[in-house]
Amino acid sequence: MPDDIGFPLGMWTSLYWDLSPEDALRRLAERGWKYVDLSCEHLGELTRAEDPGRADGVRELAESLGMTLWQCHGFMDLNLASSNERTRSRSEATLAQHLRLAAELGIGTVVIHPGWVGSRARRSAKPDLVRERMTESLRRLALVAEESGVRIAVENMMKKGFGVEPADLVALAQATDPQWVGICFDTSHANASEVDSAEGIRTCGEWLFALHLSDNDGSGDQHRPPYFGTVDWPTVLGALREVRFPGPLTFEVPYLSRWPRPVREGVFGFIEVAMQHAAAPDENTRTEQQGLKDAGRDACAPGEHRSREAPRPGSAGPCLKRGPVRGFQRAP
Repeated sequence: MPDDIGFPLGMWTSLYWDLSPEDALRRLAERGWKYVDLSCEHLGELTRAEDPGRADGVRELAESLGMTLWQCHGFMDLNLASSNERTRSRSEATLAQHLRLAAELGIGTVVIHPGWVGSRARRSAKPDLVRERMTESLRRLALVAEESGVRIAVENMMKKGFGVEPADLVALAQATDPQWVGICFDTSHANASEVDSAEGIRTCGEWLFALHLSDNDGSGDQHRPPYFGTVDWPTVLGALREVRFPGPLTFEVPYLSRWPRPVREGVFGFIEVAMQHAAAPDENTRTEQQGLKDAGRDACAPGEHRSREAPRPGSAGPCLKRGPVRGFQRAP
């Protein structure tokens, strides 16, 4: 693992969607990646585990491998702003369950998406009402967070509405409990929403608890590896240094989910080299970075092959499921 980047590197476990949480940790450790974002499908598997001691076993495994479970992703269908009080109450109860399970696992932060009113496809509806309801729910959940010792990070989203602008999420943290409620900054969401990632990170400042790093060409939420889009990675790293972000550079790259596992694993070396380039932005490196960016954009044309076995890149896949996932089988 390179030591000249300034930050440790982390990966979400959904890169290994076809493995158990335990085997995903082992594969990451074998490749020298010791910081982990437990993805929502793996969190869901542990939530549904019949063995009450499984969470302890995962924590002990991570400790034995020298790994840090920095963050996990809550279910994507949680809606703390729902106009249906039953749905909202159920979402609060599920997030409280996530927080307690994260504590058992030794995870420090649970990432969630902002809520919405009406259709999830229209997140732009009634942003003031979303803010009000999110504030009420998170004030209650901050008590559970404090009790469990696990923080809540609300992720910036895309398009219009509440949660696209980092300033919305800073205000949300300040209105609830900034010690226990903060922000997960997603560079792909920001780039597709014409939000400058470096400026967004500076706005998050001390409330930046977690990262979801990936790239896109600005036309949509593609979650590609760095330099396969238009995110300015040197300025992202510079902003993280400015705010003294204490955690890992955690990559969330569902774009790779379609590929066979050995091909997916090629991303580790690529990200290491890409972040070394981004950490040393002299003129020669900037020229090389632009070449990588142009090459990456050309390589990612629409209409590429998708594996029928893998979840669609950018989709929630099993993250929305409460029970067993039909047709979702692990590779040997």
